[in-house]
Amino acid sequence: MDLSIVIVNYNVKSFLRQALRTIVDASRGLETEIFVVDNGSSDGSAEMVSELYPGVQLIQNRQNVGFARANNQALRRCQGRYILLINPDTIVRQDTLVTMVRFLDEHPEAGAAGCKILNPDGTLQLACRRGFPTPGAAFFKITGLSRLFPKSSRFARYNLTYLDPDQVHEVDALSGSFMVVRREALDGVGLLDETFFMYGEDLDLCYRIKEAGWKIFYVPETEIIHFKGESTKRIPRLKSLIAFYGAMHIFVGKHLSKRYRLLTRWLLTAAILLRGLFSLIGRVAGRLLMPMVNFILVNLAGTRMNSGIGRKRTLIVGIGEEASCFLQMVHRFPSFNHEIIGLIGTSADPRGEMVNGIMVIGTIEDLPALVKEHRIDSIVITTQAAPYSQILRVNSGLRRDIQFELIPASFVTMVDRGEIREAADIPLIRIAPPSRWRLGG
Repeated sequence: MDLSIVIVNYNVKSFLRQALRTIVDASRGLETEIFVVDNGSSDGSAEMVSELYPGVQLIQNRQNVGFARANNQALRRCQGRYILLINPDTIVRQDTLVTMVRFLDEHPEAGAAGCKILNPDGTLQLACRRGFPTPGAAFFKITGLSRLFPKSSRFARYNLTYLDPDQVHEVDALSGSFMVVRREALDGVGLLDETFFMYGEDLDLCYRIKEAGWKIFYVPETEIIHFKGESTKRIPRLKSLIAFYGAMHIFVGKHLSKRYRLLTRWLLTAAILLRGLFSLIGRVAGRLLMPMVNFILVNLAGTRMNSGIGRKRTLIVGIGEEASCFLQMVHRFPSFNHEIIGLIGTSADPRGEMVNGIMVIGTIEDLPALVKEHRIDSIVITTQAAPYSQILRVNSGLRRDIQFELIPASFVTMVDRGEIREAADIPLIRIAPPSRWRLGG
């Protein structure tokens, strides 16, 4: 068994469904097993897994037992040489799993590795490569010095923003939203610490792996999209906030008590608690200000909202087999409600080329101008088009009401098998842009 994949889910059925779809696609060429541990969801998540993915090993809890404990339930059953911990609110690229397994095969000194993790706007999610929160690193982050000097190896040692995001690096810690762990390393250091309820367990595991003599690597040769915070949205915000800063307090007491003097640890703990208090105040202020912000945006900025009336004017990114099959389905099912305006190719694809009667009208770099010129409502992306980072980077400069949707890699196979019988069967994965106005935290 090459890879065991563990997903802990809590009330994010739609995200879990699209995550499983992309994980199954990316598992080709590997011997894998998939576990979904459902933490007492009430949105039908478990029923969806049983119906659509009968090959997935489903573990159902009656209540939310926490991230660490739920992962451990599956980890005790895993048979793979490597184990992937991955969040349900993620989309993996078709080459992601193969790339990570190959990297660990080629680096026997690696106890764990993680790939590049992108926000939905294409920016790097800083938690995918971190330093440990030593007193110095924590002080520079909490005081904002790390933001003022992001290229400084001294001040930015927690989020490591001074490192090239496109180069492999040895790091202290990875994000629990995507972390591949070598079985030998996990067997040596033990399972996740269940003292941590839903934050900090990834940091703790990485610390123990490093202490045992293994190396941890950030591997940007592949990437995923992480809709950060979707699972925790279902948990009361105050409880989530307390859990986060409580986890940092636990980590400091567990791992830093022997290394740093009592006064230093006390100051660090106090700083964590104060940061938590300020974050809470910021969130409360944000909720109070949000109605006013929305009023300004809607009534003064003249933001164009998609009314949903009529067919969506759509661009397709990619001109390969997936794009051709998608066009066939659009022509077959007029009720699908997409009016295809044109195709977007790479710089090597000639403008004017026709695919199923639709013309290539530009490249990814042309998207902002094309969206404005043709009043585009929706952009459909094929997995063969380009790296997520390139496409989503363009996304960040477009109108916020543009819908981004991804055609899964299994789409062509579904068409060949005759599984698309009506418009509702077309399996587009929605990539929603993050909120422009997020205050506090």
